[in-house]
Amino acid sequence: MEQKTLIDIIAEQNQKSKKEAKEIIRMVIEGMKTAFKENTEVRFSGFGIFKPHIRKGKK
Repeated sequence: MEQKTLIDIIAEQNQKSKKEAKEIIRMVIEGMKTAFKENTEVRFSGFGIFKPHIRKGKK
């Protein structure tokens, strides 16, 4: 699913404008990025757990 599709779904199901839905998605992603920078996992009950992974650099 692309971000645009998710924005459309959130807007439609919650009587929000697409601009408001886009901002909601942006805030969620920014929150996840902050958690990953702090080496913290993000849990969505009933969906999954997202953990930061440190990858080795390419040679």
